[in-house]
Amino acid sequence: MTDLLEVHKAVKMLLRREDYAALKREILTLAKTEHGGFQDDLFVLDPLVNLAREEPVDRIDNLFKLCDDYHRRSNPDYRKTVYQRNYMAERRHRLSQAVKLKQRTENRLLNAEAREEFRSEIQAWWMLLQDQWIEERGGKRTPELIRQFWETLESDMADGLKGDREAARRVLGV
Repeated sequence: MTDLLEVHKAVKMLLRREDYAALKREILTLAKTEHGGFQDDLFVLDPLVNLAREEPVDRIDNLFKLCDDYHRRSNPDYRKTVYQRNYMAERRHRLSQAVKLKQRTENRLLNAEAREEFRSEIQAWWMLLQDQWIEERGGKRTPELIRQFWETLESDMADGLKGDREAARRVLGV
């Protein structure tokens, strides 16, 4: 049985660490082994390893969800990193969908150079569309309007990939 006071100390130390995510992964990895733990000053985290070995996976996941929430709230840099990662993933997804749409409408594959050039052109087109979208809705750039713009664009892109030529024209600017 793991001492809850020791687990509490381990959680506090884990939350203060800059390498929080890596340590959390390492705890879960060590928990899958029968023996072993942390070395040097990280031995304080061993009660978390022991707890992960003793408790069902869903309980440990719940503990780490609470830790993740606290870590995000207490560490503004982490929040910014997560936001940036999600933003870039959405952007890459939109661009890849646009390339697929372009290739489908032109009935040909684009080589790497043409894809890169198209990505630059489509980004410029989308920024122009976004400015027009915002201007039509009062001219004030708000996060809500920007989110609505991207949702509309993604919806049109999905329709274009399903064969709607008018939606494809709106997205690609042709």
